[in-house]
Amino acid sequence: MQWLDVSSAHVLAFATRRLSGRVGVLGAVRTDPGGQNAASWLQPPRPDAVQRIVVGPLSVGSLHAVLSERLGRSFPRPTIGAHPQISGGNPFYALELARAMLGGVAVAEQRLPGTLAELVRARVDSLDAGVAEALLAMACLAEPTVRLVAGATGKNTADILGLVEDAERHGIVGFDGQQLRFTHPLLARGVYTAAPPARRRRMHRRLAGMVEHPELAARHLALAATSGDPQLVEALDSAAKSAH
Repeated sequence: MQWLDVSSAHVLAFATRRLSGRVGVLGAVRTDPGGQNAASWLQPPRPDAVQRIVVGPLSVGSLHAVLSERLGRSFPRPTIGAHPQISGGNPFYALELARAMLGGVAVAEQRLPGTLAELVRARVDSLDAGVAEALLAMACLAEPTVRLVAGATGKNTADILGLVEDAERHGIVGFDGQQLRFTHPLLARGVYTAAPPARRRRMHRRLAGMVEHPELAARHLALAATSGDPQLVEALDSAAKSAH
């Protein structure tokens, strides 16, 4: 639920408060130890009907199974034994550490970065500059395609497919035909937040002239703007009429 935009959260909160009959809501939320409840806005009619299940860290055996399945190889047990202490049993972090180890960095030298942005930046910085620009275009789009990413980066579709294949080999993205996707939403968020604000605005400005739907064009214009210029106001009005 941490990925919901404000409008969607308001709609879900409104509907949940008015539920009746045999209806349930199942949601997942990523939390930090000692942090506030990120889903406190979700209030069902009866507070005593809420059941919370905390997903704890994976065991050594489970981490080994995840790493073997995702990376296609097994690891020595002493190596796997060090992962829970460093990754906290988080399978996403454990995979990142294992990939770094395959790149020649010893587990004993691994230190999990303090923020997700640093972790993702370490992954993306190892790729070609063209790949990083394509990943930013993907992160800015709700439904990225090869055509849109190619247009946003000034490359042809064949070049984009080559870049995507490189990122796919690194386990960052995947694609199905013309549709592109990040292998994990945290990667998309990390790529977006790691980019300087000016670079993000430039990318949204390019995409605003490429997307077809008025609502999407208005969104990109709003994220590219630093002030309420007439073009932005007109686009927002047009998007509002279209949504209505």
